[in-house]
Amino acid sequence: MPIKGYTWSDEYRERFYSSDAVKDHMAKFVALASQNKPESQRIKMSQAKVGRKYTEQHKTNMSEAQKFRQALKKEITETNPGLPSEQVWAMVREQSEAQR
Repeated sequence: MPIKGYTWSDEYRERFYSSDAVKDHMAKFVALASQNKPESQRIKMSQAKVGRKYTEQHKTNMSEAQKFRQALKKEITETNPGLPSEQVWAMVREQSEAQR
């Protein structure tokens, strides 16, 4: 199937994301998205997930991924006992990405 629409080259993507306007926009978006959500929005998000069905394969995959992340976390905290939680999870994410 042919690709429809625009395709970005790596060079164009790098130029685009290095633009000051794009950096400012992304910073504002991240700041807005990381704010606490109002209770009404939390209720709506919760209701959207009620009754969601997962296949057995999906449940198994989620379970295995969770076990893998927790094992990585335990390993990292044992080797670096004084490391803050944020850094531990950053290392877990980094190692999980490397495993893919």
